[in-house]
Amino acid sequence: MKTKIMIPAMFACALAFSPFVANSSEIQLCTTEIVAGEKTKLDLENLPEVLKNAIEKDDTAAALTIKEAWHIEEEGEVHYKVTFDMGGEDFVRKYDTQGNVIEDTQV
Repeated sequence: MKTKIMIPAMFACALAFSPFVANSSEIQLCTTEIVAGEKTKLDLENLPEVLKNAIEKDDTAAALTIKEAWHIEEEGEVHYKVTFDMGGEDFVRKYDTQGNVIEDTQV
């Protein structure tokens, strides 16, 4: 008779104290340092010569209309991001400071 009462009582106590035991573990905090880059919108009429030459030499980019251009500095590196209008869709191309294509993205 005592075991029929003691076992459920012990089980109930274990359930009652389990949230306290679960929360007593060590909490490790993760910190992430976000370095914001400097982003400057470029005037389309006054693009840097390197960027103008790179676009003129590229048949794909030369045929498209430039929507916007950005000069971006991230983690000590500089690149240009140019958004072209490709028949109603955005086509984004990144150039380095020498005018070489880094990345293409069709949005």
